Amino acid sequence: IGQPRLMYFYENLFSRFGIHVAQLLLTRENFRNRSEYLHCRDVLKNLLALDIIPIINENDTVATDELGFSDNDQLAVLTAVAINAKELIFLSRVKGIYGGDARTKKIIREVKKITPAFLHTLALLPTSRETRGGINSKLSSIQLATRFGITCFLIDGQEKGALRKVSRGENSGTKFFATEGEKSWAKKRWLLAGALPQG
Repeated sequence: IGQPRLMYFYENLFSRFGIHVAQLLLTRENFRNRSEYLHCRDVLKNLLALDIIPIINENDTVATDELGFSDNDQLAVLTAVAINAKELIFLSRVKGIYGGDARTKKIIREVKKITPAFLHTLALLPTSRETRGGINSKLSSIQLATRFGITCFLIDGQEKGALRKVSRGENSGTKFFATEGEKSWAKKRWLLAGALPQG
């Protein structure tokens, strides 16, 4: 029920700028299977080359517990790795990562590297009952993305103009700098990020 409404919204929004959209429904299997992964990657790259914006979501109809995504954050990272994205933006219900005493609500604007010591000092907000994931999931996904050389932003999805600020180089929430990145060849990147262990 929700997918047609979602696509209708995106189609109307992007049509104001003369941009077409496409829908891709994926499962974890599409990333686990090497040939399916390469096909998805090629489709994404071809769409972007044609200035068509892919709207990606999990195919809940056929996804199983074993081959489903735990949340959309994981799907976003795997997609970003597949197309060699340089940046990835996470929209959340919080304005960024809070450090120290949560009562002070002091946002950490820049994080050079996510380390165990850094995670230990955070004052994390609880995960919403209505959603899968939450801040802990986002940090785990961001940690993986930065390892592959992708700079990440965690911003308030309800803040007006938040995406525009990021596109102008303004720090709207918390910026996580990419590490040196996984310099290995594409197949190793797939093994590290997309493949699932078997046996």
